[in-house]
Amino acid sequence: MAEEGRALLRNFRLRQQLKLLPRSQPIGIGTAGTAGTVSLKRLEELLSHRAFGYESESFESFEAANVTLNDARKTTLQGQLQDLNATKEAEMLQFQEVEMAAQSLQQEMAKMVDEHEALTRQRYELWARQKELADETLRLQAVLADLDSDAQVKNDQPESEGNRSLAKTAERLKLHHLHLQRLLEEQKLLQQQLGSAEHMALQR
Repeated sequence: MAEEGRALLRNFRLRQQLKLLPRSQPIGIGTAGTAGTVSLKRLEELLSHRAFGYESESFESFEAANVTLNDARKTTLQGQLQDLNATKEAEMLQFQEVEMAAQSLQQEMAKMVDEHEALTRQRYELWARQKELADETLRLQAVLADLDSDAQVKNDQPESEGNRSLAKTAERLKLHHLHLQRLLEEQKLLQQQLGSAEHMALQR
């Protein structure tokens, strides 16, 4: 392309020197080689010259090359656009996966918080119940001690009256023992539940 341009420029200057440009006075046609004239044969050679005559083939070749270049650029840009769209779709899918994972993690964390709060409440309730059982156990033990003292006193009374009082005391003592046994079993169960709750809370 650059070589053709330089050739056209040289031909243009030559035509300018020969006054063959538009609006220039045509060169006289003659047979002699005098100034301002050129032979008919020389004129025919000049006009038939491919570059000198400015044939349209060079311009058409330039237009064809320009169209080919535009098509190549268009194809390249379309390929880049397709690559960008593919990358955009892949990143969108990755973003959706990350978003779903984040939501799942948030739900799991909320569930863990709820479970921790429930275990904490359960621990406080078990501690409170254990304290109540401990207080009740002490009270019953004190009552049993009093009953044992009463039974000893009844043994010192006359036989008939002492037997009746001793029977009542024995019945009360039996009931208190049963109640104390249930309380001790419940306290043992609560201690096991409390230990399990503390273990689960530590694992969380």
